[in-house]
Amino acid sequence: MWLMAVAAFPAVGLAAGLVIPPEDVGDARQFAEVPAQLQLTNETASPIDIAGIVPVRKGDSVGAYPRQVPAAGSISVPVRINTGNDLGIHLHAFGIKTNEPGLAGYFAQVKVFSTSMLDDPMPKIDFGMVAADRPSDAVSVGIGSRESDDLRVERVIESPDFVDVAIAADHRGVQLRPKQSSTWGLHAGYVKLGLNEASQPQAWIEVRADIRGDVVPDANPFGFGVARQGQKNEFSIRLSNPAGKDFRAGAVTLEGFKGDAKVVPCVPAKAGCRLLKFSVADDQDTGKLAGLIKLNLPASKATLGVNVWGLLLKAETKVIALDDEINKRAEIPQGATSAAVVPRISDALKRQPETSKTSTETEPDGTGPLLRWTVANEQELYGYAIYRSERADGRFKRVSTNLIRANSDLDGPGKYRWRDRSADPGKSYWYQIMMVYLDGRMKALSEPREFQAK
Repeated sequence: MWLMAVAAFPAVGLAAGLVIPPEDVGDARQFAEVPAQLQLTNETASPIDIAGIVPVRKGDSVGAYPRQVPAAGSISVPVRINTGNDLGIHLHAFGIKTNEPGLAGYFAQVKVFSTSMLDDPMPKIDFGMVAADRPSDAVSVGIGSRESDDLRVERVIESPDFVDVAIAADHRGVQLRPKQSSTWGLHAGYVKLGLNEASQPQAWIEVRADIRGDVVPDANPFGFGVARQGQKNEFSIRLSNPAGKDFRAGAVTLEGFKGDAKVVPCVPAKAGCRLLKFSVADDQDTGKLAGLIKLNLPASKATLGVNVWGLLLKAETKVIALDDEINKRAEIPQGATSAAVVPRISDALKRQPETSKTSTETEPDGTGPLLRWTVANEQELYGYAIYRSERADGRFKRVSTNLIRANSDLDGPGKYRWRDRSADPGKSYWYQIMMVYLDGRMKALSEPREFQAK
């Protein structure tokens, strides 16, 4: 693990003139437009001009706002958050430029917890290795929801160029098939589908494939590690024909990073073997580099793509292994190992802070069915959703408008009371409580239970 820092914007709430607390808008559906407000407070004795506010994420937007924050005063900036295909907790950042001397600007953050009405909220298809010289079988992907009786796929909004998409005859899903005409190499993207449901207008299917032709790199993707400005930074990838047949390489192009590339014979020379040699140029932004090298293969009438990635650092940048550095600086008793005294930083990051649970005994007002439940361990939970049906085997639909947040600030197990005020008196219903995990996925807390509204 490497530790790197980039000081371009002050941290939220720690800037010299403006204080911008993070905003939490609670939970929302995938592909929803969520309004939020950024609060900018000026703690100085002089007005601060706002030169511009720009959303970092595509799809987010900023409304009209005052162009100046008065001395010792505040302004409110309306923004809209597009949850997109997110699931679970996500932060949406906004860059704020001011006229303060010596400051590049500020970042404001809005937190949203995204859920989905789909039974499989983030479907994924990995075709694995696909032979470029023969057709592949189609894979069917169903799109369903326990909340909708008639959820249908209406159209294909967008699809990657390496996969064919056909909507199923019943509109309950799609069929996917890799294209033989695609560039050889790794492919990844999203098939974006339009649905007939207003509360979930889209569904995205993540698709991946490794399309193999008669020339194969020995590593794809290829990680070149660390490159430093001022050094040669030359790397090689072996290209082979599995049958041992020789091949001719055409033009080589780079995408996503700067450098040079060429194909040369292997050393020692061997039939069906070539070396793809490339270098990383100095005159580009430092940090993570990720790009694609494309090689034309005239005899096969094909293009081979090799994904490469790594870090470009300045010559003087020091790389620190956090585990080693922390253990080295710790005071280790004689005879004890560093691991026995200082936990590995990676283990510490996995460990959740100890939290405690609320015990709420007060029953909600009203006369509808009252649900009670207790959960001993809520470490991985964000909250709960209540679903209702008029039959034990019927369609369950969510009746809790917002998620019931898991209580993690007091001692003891989480104890909950929730009343369904929308139930019709004298009618029987079946209820099911769904646990909502921090990653946005759901799991039933128990089997459905019947209650009668009084």
